[in-house]
Amino acid sequence: MSKSNPYNDPRIDAADRALKGVENGNCNRTACPGPHAVWYNRSTKKFYCRNCALTIQQEENNFAARSGQRAFMLFPDALLFDSNDPRHQLKVQN
Repeated sequence: MSKSNPYNDPRIDAADRALKGVENGNCNRTACPGPHAVWYNRSTKKFYCRNCALTIQQEENNFAARSGQRAFMLFPDALLFDSNDPRHQLKVQN
């Protein structure tokens, strides 16, 4: 990875990279160029789309269950969303 292109993804142009992890910008997860990053992760201090936020939280929950620890709530607002808000819709993958 270079500093000029930290994502090494030709699909993501410079403007999109500047929005990575920014509130209402693009999801911070490297593999996801999705918009509507409204889910704040208190560990990374970045914003994620709903799909990635739920995936990351589920991975944390699974790790905590396997290790016998209490899961850390990475996305404190994950249960508070408006299902009519398009930013909070789950993406349908084809």
